[in-house]
Amino acid sequence: MSTTHPGSFGRVLLVLSLLVFVVLVAAWLLNRNTHLTSAEKLSSTVEAIPSAVSSATSDLADSSPVAKTGDALSKAGDAASSAVSKAGDKAEAAMSETSEDIKAAIAKQKVQDKADARKEKREAK
Repeated sequence: MSTTHPGSFGRVLLVLSLLVFVVLVAAWLLNRNTHLTSAEKLSSTVEAIPSAVSSATSDLADSSPVAKTGDALSKAGDAASSAVSKAGDKAEAAMSETSEDIKAAIAKQKVQDKADARKEKREAK
């Protein structure tokens, strides 16, 4: 004698379909604002370096030439350090996004594999 209810398969199917829907919506929400590739993000960061250096040097118009040079070198170093730090952060974010995309694809494939296995099992009966 079976202890399952007649509608239990339908409930399981409903729960699984809701789970797949939630995963797909979450993946969409996490990726909807990502329009730039990691190369574009890194490129924009590197392009900001010259403007930061020129801004640092233009601030030194009232100082003596030696002081101007020292301050310009200091500010240029700070700007370069900041740009390198930002580039590292952008590269890390890009790697994280890629990792999340791969994880989402793996999860989607697992769901598809389970669905295929259930379909094959039903067809075998």
